[in-house]
Amino acid sequence: MIETDLTEIKNYKKVGIQPPQMYVAFANTFSGYQKVGYIRKDTYNQVVRQRRQHSSDASATLKYLQKLHAKDLMMVVSLTVDDENRLQYLFCCDGESQIKFKR
Repeated sequence: MIETDLTEIKNYKKVGIQPPQMYVAFANTFSGYQKVGYIRKDTYNQVVRQRRQHSSDASATLKYLQKLHAKDLMMVVSLTVDDENRLQYLFCCDGESQIKFKR
């Protein structure tokens, strides 16, 4: 897949388009399934890769903030997740920033 296809998949996913419809859209864009350059399963696989990448970024961020909090007990970390346990909002403020803000 080329970079523009990967971006399109990301955009399709954001608006709720599922992989089978994504593949049909690519076939329409390229004027036929044989000209797409990959099979429908590749579209599914890319959606899964992007989902994993997204969740691993959030997980890595949370682990990093937990390590910082262990060193700075004044640090505040607040987060909310949606019904599917996906990160929605994240707020953090270290102790030094809090002290400077209070001045």
